[in-house]
Amino acid sequence: MSVEIALITPSDIPHAIQTIQSAFVDDPFNFFIYDQRSLSLTRNAVSLGIRLRWGIANGYVLVAHTPERRCAGVAMWVPPKPLREKETWWEWGQSWWLWLQQVRMNLMYGRGGLRVDVRFSSSHAPFVDLVEVLVVEETAGGDAETGVD
Repeated sequence: MSVEIALITPSDIPHAIQTIQSAFVDDPFNFFIYDQRSLSLTRNAVSLGIRLRWGIANGYVLVAHTPERRCAGVAMWVPPKPLREKETWWEWGQSWWLWLQQVRMNLMYGRGGLRVDVRFSSSHAPFVDLVEVLVVEETAGGDAETGVD
């Protein structure tokens, strides 16, 4: 089987969203972070589309195409930056663009099943940073309270 790895294009985004959503259908973290009774895959698709478009402008979003399937795999990477480097005007504008898109999406689609009342015990410490990043990303403009016990 041949695999072509390429930077994502805007026309790949719907296929990439389908791949990402199907990859996490049975993932335990998916059940933990989203209330499955109120999870909106439509809202989730809009959210992923926002992030993929942001990734095109600010990072590297790679897709794997096979003869059988477009976007059979998706990877997103944002290069690291030393903490002492100041944010550029581009980065500042892009963070606001992302936030405004998220607010617009939340106004149109609501919260979409994201659990914002998640609490962790100290035994979960290695995983807390990941969850906090996901919660902050998903609740931009919201009033989510996450904490570590």
